[in-house]
Amino acid sequence: MKSIIQKLWMFMVMLCASISASAYDFEVDEIYYDVNSLEEMTCDVAGCSSTLTELIIPEYIQLNGRVLKVCDIKDDAFSNNHLLTKVVFNAGLQATVGNNAFSGCKNLAEIHFNDVINIGKKSFYNCPKLKKIDLPGSVYNIGQSAFALSEIDSSEGIDVSFENGDGILNGPDVKDKVDLVFYNRNIKSVNLNRNITNFGDTWGMLRNVTIGSEVTMFPSYMGRYLNNVDLSTTNVTEICDNAFRGSQSNTISLPSKLNSIGSRAFAGTSRLESIILPNTLIEIGDYAFQGSSINSIQFPNTLESIGYGCFSDCSNLTGISIPGSLTIIPSNAFYFCYNIREVDMQDGTEYIDEDAFYDCRRLTKIKFSNTLKRIGKDAFRDTKIQSVIIPSSVDTIYDGALGESLEKIIFEPSDKPLYYYSKEIDKKSFGPTSHPTYGYTTYEQACAKPQVFTASYQSPFIQNSLTELSLGRTLVTLSYLYGEDDELPNDEIRSRTYMIWNRNYSHMLVVSNNELQKVTIHDGIDNPFLVRDSLKSNYTSYYYRQYYHQLCIDEHNYVTNFAPILSAGKLQKLKEIRCMTATPPDVLEDFPVGVYMSAKVYVPQGSLNDYKNDPYWGKFWSIEEMDISGIDELFAEKDSISIVVSDIGIQIFNKDKKTIVRVFSISGSLIAETTNDLIPNIPGGIYIINIGNKNFKIKI
Repeated sequence: MKSIIQKLWMFMVMLCASISASAYDFEVDEIYYDVNSLEEMTCDVAGCSSTLTELIIPEYIQLNGRVLKVCDIKDDAFSNNHLLTKVVFNAGLQATVGNNAFSGCKNLAEIHFNDVINIGKKSFYNCPKLKKIDLPGSVYNIGQSAFALSEIDSSEGIDVSFENGDGILNGPDVKDKVDLVFYNRNIKSVNLNRNITNFGDTWGMLRNVTIGSEVTMFPSYMGRYLNNVDLSTTNVTEICDNAFRGSQSNTISLPSKLNSIGSRAFAGTSRLESIILPNTLIEIGDYAFQGSSINSIQFPNTLESIGYGCFSDCSNLTGISIPGSLTIIPSNAFYFCYNIREVDMQDGTEYIDEDAFYDCRRLTKIKFSNTLKRIGKDAFRDTKIQSVIIPSSVDTIYDGALGESLEKIIFEPSDKPLYYYSKEIDKKSFGPTSHPTYGYTTYEQACAKPQVFTASYQSPFIQNSLTELSLGRTLVTLSYLYGEDDELPNDEIRSRTYMIWNRNYSHMLVVSNNELQKVTIHDGIDNPFLVRDSLKSNYTSYYYRQYYHQLCIDEHNYVTNFAPILSAGKLQKLKEIRCMTATPPDVLEDFPVGVYMSAKVYVPQGSLNDYKNDPYWGKFWSIEEMDISGIDELFAEKDSISIVVSDIGIQIFNKDKKTIVRVFSISGSLIAETTNDLIPNIPGGIYIINIGNKNFKIKI
């Protein structure tokens, strides 16, 4: 028996007998082949005769009674062949088309890929007569500039059809970018029947797209030059990043099954005035609508997240309603939307991140959700908001959060303190101070026992224009300790307690304010009025002991201080004070003489004598008892609900006539239900009143 080596040698001799002296190994039907492997009986296509115009590449060939499998088309195999007009890769041929394989084929007009799996770099580069490309689902990789048709007539364009398949253009050279594959602005029509993620950003001639039923992703950049797009009947669930970025389309109808919109998907759509978000939408990416011309938008209740800067620079937006499903309004979400006038947040929203509405310079009205927990740094800076109601659910507000135009602030009653963050305190503040007793040379020494140091705060509530204030809860100052984490001895700090010596009360709610006219102080608010200008000698020890409390540094490196609120001596225009507590609040300095003479003080029934006998409150010429409901009158704004308890019952002002009012006992039993503005014959006690989406606690 002849060995396998001898057999292969004999077969090689037979092949050589039929091979010419050219660069290929053998020829069959005018197609040139090179032997790939004799062991596996495979070969590659190397070229064709100079007379062939239509190239049909088989899956198998027969030669001298033997069958060889065709694998690939070699690099440069047909480059600059000006006779070829048609290429067919037979079904079953899972070949790789090599780099530059058909580049420069000036007359190539038709290609049938069938089961081709890989298309190399510049494989059909500069084939100007190629008008139609059908890419089957078997293709998993297309090389850079594979169909770069730079010489095609721009008035004609080409058609590209992506057939069904699970693959995407994902090769290491392509990186999902079709613009690198075609690299021209002349493609006019695309039939999309497979998922690709990125269609390229240079397709300036694309005017028509047909979306197949299997397609669930609308690719990046595909929509940039489309007009009057209607995706409503497609099965698309995802619009990829940059899909319509810079589009000049007037209308875009989104898919009815849409779940997500990618980053910058509609950024810079300068003619798009409105868009309807479907009720299936869950997320919108960063800067998705940045710089868009939309003037209104309705968020579905399915929306769970929007990205950073999502609607920034949308200068035509005039009003928005935030659904309760959107728990976080991220940073810069509506930055520089300078025509927004009104924002309404439904219950469910919990966090407003920093700069969310920064520079919305015409924003005058904001309704917070009753579930809101945090308002971030500079969230409403450079707005025109004059009146806010801070829900009892809010526990943290950062510096600069509420802008510079506030005239009225209402803190809804709560037995939990509200923390507001002031500007950072340099850790060097814990070094030596001017105080002879509390100077330390190192930071570690300062951790050994309580320390007094100087610091200055920036409050979110500093407003020189503030005229009305309702203080329903204790405010607590928090300040950052900045510095590298490895510089802060956290483990030691956590167990230490500090006190603060501070002559600068810029962290107070009202500083140097002579515009405040009306103040409501709720029960449980400690020390709302405090000396500001100096530590008078006769108050110093009492001042430290009673009002500075303790400054604590917690595990997050935050400094905490129960801060003073109002400087009585500066309230020169005060006209009315409503004290909800039977015990007169502490005051350590005199109000201006004119305030004692003209301002009215309203106090709970039965507490008149206590106020008149107080060394400070007793100086007021007008102190009256009244029924106090346990909430404010909300300053009688036209869109704010006011509740007043009187001899005739509970009176409700400024509610919609159709809104139902429900009165519950403190145990939860329904006492009354009506749409009337007057609820008579309610016995004395504590009640919860529900009006729309708001709850109020009252005392009769």
